[in-house]
Amino acid sequence: MITVGIPAYNEDRTIRKSIESGLAPREVSEVIVVASGSTDNTIPIVREMARKNKRIRLIVEKERRGKGSAVNIIFAKAKESIIVMTDADLTFPAKSISELLRKMTPKTGAVSGRPQYFAKTPMFGWWGNFASECISRQREKNRNWHGISGYLYAIRKGAIGKIPNGVKSEDAYIGSMVREKGFEISYAPKAIVNVGYAENLHDYLTQKIRTHFGHLEIANIKNEKGLLESAKIARGMRGEIPTYFRVANEKVKTPMQFAYFIFYIFIEALVWGVAFMKFNFGGIEKWKQIKSTKK
Repeated sequence: MITVGIPAYNEDRTIRKSIESGLAPREVSEVIVVASGSTDNTIPIVREMARKNKRIRLIVEKERRGKGSAVNIIFAKAKESIIVMTDADLTFPAKSISELLRKMTPKTGAVSGRPQYFAKTPMFGWWGNFASECISRQREKNRNWHGISGYLYAIRKGAIGKIPNGVKSEDAYIGSMVREKGFEISYAPKAIVNVGYAENLHDYLTQKIRTHFGHLEIANIKNEKGLLESAKIARGMRGEIPTYFRVANEKVKTPMQFAYFIFYIFIEALVWGVAFMKFNFGGIEKWKQIKSTKK
């Protein structure tokens, strides 16, 4: 049996479906929701669901201390030895849990699922599909790639210690720490999780700069400083450039899609450049909720 953990902050539009996804697999004995500083109807919705289903446990943080804090609480309170983590604005098929567990061996500390991005806007829809495929191929190819997907992953309880406060990319930190503890990280490409993609450039840039800033933060925590080391982190976290071109060779079918691809590469380089400059020259990257991904 497993525990499903869901950190939540002001997700009243999506939390019900996320909990229902977590309850659906037969392997799940409990779903723990940690609502951190929520000011909308997230807490009342979860509390109502918990009254009707004893497998749901609600834990309330009065103040928001970051996703890492909520994850730490779930790791500490989980009853089961295997914890499946997901987000409060996502859904996944019940069989995704089985796919994660199938990859869990005595040597495995964590198993990453496969995000499948979706968007209504044509360009961002194409970008999401392209990014999903690139990242999936990178995970399948490189067993030394320490990243996991924070959207859906299984982790062995006790595989890592506490996540430091303020870490922007807790999934990157978790993956790094799992490997340092001597465990392997596996990838389950059939463990699909449906992830809303940004629908406008402002939201896309905000989200990706924050993510990349977080990856550089992990490099700093690991004492890997400098441009070369940051570039290595970029290569490891976001996939190799050759992978981009191999996938593009398959997915670019029209002149418009070619334009989407060129713009994607430009924006990806811009995002890394901005994140690097902010990180290395004293910039502060504050967490902001991305509204257009809430579908």
